Amino acid sequence: STRPRTLFPYTTLFRSGTEVISCEYDEYRILDYLECGSTEDHRYLAIGVCQDGLWGFVRSDGRICCPPQFDDINDHMEYHHHYLIGVKKHGKWGFYNVYGAEKIPCKYDGIWAFEGDKCKVGEKTSGTMLWHYIDTHGNYLKEYPISYY
Repeated sequence: STRPRTLFPYTTLFRSGTEVISCEYDEYRILDYLECGSTEDHRYLAIGVCQDGLWGFVRSDGRICCPPQFDDINDHMEYHHHYLIGVKKHGKWGFYNVYGAEKIPCKYDGIWAFEGDKCKVGEKTSGTMLWHYIDTHGNYLKEYPISYY
């Protein structure tokens, strides 16, 4: 017998009682709240969803923001600074916004959390991981030292 796919133990939005996210996803990860207006009523939860091994993003009102297309996503809250979500595509990490727009290309072998407006990213060079900082636009920050390991 086939078991239906589920996203949550429940699939309804708390206030309205209507279905929010269909049960077509294999797995989910809570990402962060999105400010979509000036009042509390315009906040939506961004949810990472996995379908057939690929990840994308939906809002808690059911709107698909970015269809599944990533090998993996990073669900640590620190990674969502400026609504940037760490994503892995074709074996490399980068950052997309929750609406599916690439903001920092997927070209890194590793990423860390944003610390304010900077993030540590890693690139393998001759078997050694080279770590350096970038800003929220992907520009290298020369004022921070580079580390190896």
